[in-house]
Amino acid sequence: MTDNRIRICFIYISLSKFVKDDLEILNRHFDVVPVQWRGKRDVLKILKAVLKSDITFSWFVGDHSLTGVLFSKIFGKKSIIVTGGNDIIKIPEISINEDMKGKITKKVVFSFTDAIITFSMDGKKAVEKFNFNKYLDVVYLGIDTKKFIPRGEKENIAFTVGGGTEKNVIRKGIPIFVDAAKYSQEIKFIHAGKLPKQITESLKKRAAPNVLFLGFLSEEELIRNYQRAKVYVQVSRHEGFGLSMAEAMACGCIPVVTHEGAIPEVVGDAGFYVDRCDAETVAREIAMAMNSPKECQRRSRERIEKYFSMEKRERKLVKLIEGIISGDI
Repeated sequence: MTDNRIRICFIYISLSKFVKDDLEILNRHFDVVPVQWRGKRDVLKILKAVLKSDITFSWFVGDHSLTGVLFSKIFGKKSIIVTGGNDIIKIPEISINEDMKGKITKKVVFSFTDAIITFSMDGKKAVEKFNFNKYLDVVYLGIDTKKFIPRGEKENIAFTVGGGTEKNVIRKGIPIFVDAAKYSQEIKFIHAGKLPKQITESLKKRAAPNVLFLGFLSEEELIRNYQRAKVYVQVSRHEGFGLSMAEAMACGCIPVVTHEGAIPEVVGDAGFYVDRCDAETVAREIAMAMNSPKECQRRSRERIEKYFSMEKRERKLVKLIEGIISGDI
């Protein structure tokens, strides 16, 4: 470690795809100490990392970022929060983010941090409701367009990815995706993602014969399915960005989506939108996408290359961190 390199305490809960991408980006430019939060037992670990760092970089708002931000403030360090997903978005009908503790945590974190990064304009608008006079910017997530590429001929497959809890399954519209298959028997519907056993069994009971559940897939397996599928379906009640959707678009999938959250920011005019999120309407839009010209596949990838490359995120993150440390931001 050289003395002139910026030292970053990188705080996270789980090393999900986008968190791992940022860790790899920052490691190329700075001295980074990653700290995983598994509970209050990690408070001391964060304190030690903060004392040795110039700045903390925390993914999502929660007890982990609250700890990092408060220690940074106490010991005269800088701090950055990345937010914009379920950590700040409220969806009352499925009881996401309604507890008082979460509201207090957000207010304290946003009060004491030096900069807030969201990964969509939708996330930025959610943060602006707190009315804190903080540096706030949008830095879109990045897609590795050298890895996520079209290959081979597309098949009549509608693909979607989503796992997790029952609330997340509902948020992502997976039951609607499954039900839509009943109206399009000639199309193969494929779902990927790790689900609790009881949810998988429930979905299989309501599924038509043309629905296939693949469960958890490695990145290589996901890419192969993106490359096979002609259509990617994201009929969510909200998406802070829609990373799987963007990866699929980079592989030439035509998106069939809702107007919710950041989805229109990513898809733009490169996809098909459902005005009513019911199974029959979704099936109709999937059929239209399946019958669309090959030009639509090319346009889908071009949009990701133009606006959401990994190189663009890397440049912006590095410039932001250097600006905060130098005092230019």
